[in-house]
Amino acid sequence: MQKFAQEVVEAADNLHRGIESLPPPTGAEPSIVAGLREGLESIERNFQATLERNGIKREDPTGAPFDPNMHQAMSEQETTAHPPGSVMAAWTPPWTLHGRLLRPAMVVVAKAPPAEIGQSAKVNTTA
Repeated sequence: MQKFAQEVVEAADNLHRGIESLPPPTGAEPSIVAGLREGLESIERNFQATLERNGIKREDPTGAPFDPNMHQAMSEQETTAHPPGSVMAAWTPPWTLHGRLLRPAMVVVAKAPPAEIGQSAKVNTTA
């Protein structure tokens, strides 16, 4: 079951990437493009619901603390917009099968800019 689930989540990710590659909706787009987008989004929702009914779940790790049991750090990026050590972006989501990790998320982890690193590393010498 696990091998099959790993292959199915790859198909789910590919479908999601395909939908995300469509241009953003506009009022002037042809109705065929709008219909295609709506149809693909409906297929994805149904596919996702089927996976969840069978114990396969996808989560959005954005904003969560980095967890090496669920996330694979692909890079670190300096930022003040996210707490250091938190997931600021996910290239791929984590997938679980009945609560067990099927595939880790590939994530970008926030790290403090150099100025903040220096401030937090100062030692109190007045003691």
